[in-house]
Amino acid sequence: MNFFDKVPGELKLFIGGLMALHGKQTLVKAGVTHVLSAINYHMEPAMIDGYEHFQIKLEDDEDEDIIQFFPKTNKFIDDALRGGGGVLVHCAMGKSRSATFTLAYLLWRFRDLDPAKALAFAREGRPVVEPNVGFYEQLQLYHEMGTPDVIEGQELYRRWQHKKEVEFARFRGKAPGAERLLYEDEYMRAQAGVEQEVETELSHAIRCRHCKFALAAEGYVHPHLPPEPPYRPPSYPGDAKCDQIMLKPLSWMRAEFSKEWTKGTIYCPGCKISLGSYSWHGGHCSCGSWVVPAIALRESDIVHRGEITDETGAPGPLKRGLEKL
Repeated sequence: MNFFDKVPGELKLFIGGLMALHGKQTLVKAGVTHVLSAINYHMEPAMIDGYEHFQIKLEDDEDEDIIQFFPKTNKFIDDALRGGGGVLVHCAMGKSRSATFTLAYLLWRFRDLDPAKALAFAREGRPVVEPNVGFYEQLQLYHEMGTPDVIEGQELYRRWQHKKEVEFARFRGKAPGAERLLYEDEYMRAQAGVEQEVETELSHAIRCRHCKFALAAEGYVHPHLPPEPPYRPPSYPGDAKCDQIMLKPLSWMRAEFSKEWTKGTIYCPGCKISLGSYSWHGGHCSCGSWVVPAIALRESDIVHRGEITDETGAPGPLKRGLEKL
């Protein structure tokens, strides 16, 4: 394995390992003027002397949030190349971290590439490149997002962060941090506009059967399907139905989730009656499906759109709840 290799084509873009920096004459001959270090390592001044240098300190760990750095590394690489320079992107071995940043740049600059094509292209120059599973997943996410110049606030990125937070908490046997969760109603309001979203929620509301408090829009239900044999638990019959609904986290649950319990009770924010339970580590629905996280409301304690009527049979009053949270 070479200490560094050139990405095919006209770009003076190179992928390599830490040892590449010990061959300064070779780098200068190749036209390298800029060095991007993707490594959690103290870079000795002598190693980077004479280069424009930018370092991202991170481990080759699939749980690292590497996508957040793509806009900065893309700009560093692009400014250097368009200015007539050459860029060495290196990590420890020139396989995972350095390859990931290089692929992110290729995806950003050449929009006809997808992650698989970009990886195959880079391997033509350096066959050993192999982003770890988590990094490759983030390259796919970046491509699906449209390779934006701003990552924070992107819907797919927020959902990915939420998913990783819940998974990591489950792995630790703890609850996720309440302020790091994605609350579906807050997020959708920010995307669609408050008034528009509130009216949609109220007209498609799942409500407390006891006080008619609007709890959730139908779109905030966590969908799941009954498992098929042989994956259905033996204690669940084949015709088992759901007697509860599974919800995504909503802002009115924040106070309960702030306790950072791994499981607990869900109370109606209107009348304080118990409506169900939650478990961050997952739970079985009555249909036999295993749902993670399991935020479950009993069907017997809620009503869906069109089910509320007064004594005359006309639609009953709705306590507007979602817009106050």
